[in-house]
Amino acid sequence: MEETDLISQYKNLNEDVKNKKIELFEKIKEEGKDIVSDHEGVKNCCFILSCPGEDELINGQLASGQTGRNICTFMNTVKEVLSYHEIKSDIEFHDKNQYDYSICNSDTHVYFRLVNKSEPDFDEINTDENIKRFIDFIKTINKKYIFVCGDNAEYIVKLAKNKESDLFENCVMIDKIPHLGFVGLRNLYKNNCIYKDKELSEYPQAERDKIRFKILAEEKVLIKFKDSSKND
Repeated sequence: MEETDLISQYKNLNEDVKNKKIELFEKIKEEGKDIVSDHEGVKNCCFILSCPGEDELINGQLASGQTGRNICTFMNTVKEVLSYHEIKSDIEFHDKNQYDYSICNSDTHVYFRLVNKSEPDFDEINTDENIKRFIDFIKTINKKYIFVCGDNAEYIVKLAKNKESDLFENCVMIDKIPHLGFVGLRNLYKNNCIYKDKELSEYPQAERDKIRFKILAEEKVLIKFKDSSKND
């Protein structure tokens, strides 16, 4: 069999799998099972993300793929950065994994590019039912530090504040954080980003994402504590 025939078979197989996934996902939607509920953790931190994806659909839990692992990496880095700068904080860091924290999304419906699109539009987020769901969840959780990740997370926070201006009263809002997948992190801190007088591209590739998390922790979290100490 010629190589081109093998490649053709491989291509057709991928297309068959894709079509089957789309067909099954439509049935999942029809049965109303394309929803992954918000997660209430025990620690005083909440991560607001965009939406569940394919990993979450399969596992039935939020942030169950790379984003979840990156939440833990980010928070471990935050802990190291605060310790290095001798900053005392009452952030309750995870003991086990990302599920020690509360996690919610701008929309509970599943989105991923193969079957629909990667994220909901603002119109899909801005519904009375969805805003109420978000507000009710925020009211129930143990919260002091709110990590707002991505444009859709920023939008649902804005909508909720318009309904209830004191929803996040006494909370520390850590916003303008990118999506905590590697794509969002690498788009924010590209290889020409300067860290300690060197471009990221000059560091070994294996170290670059660790440095990106460190910059993020310094720019978004450390600065909050430095600002609050100035005001004390």
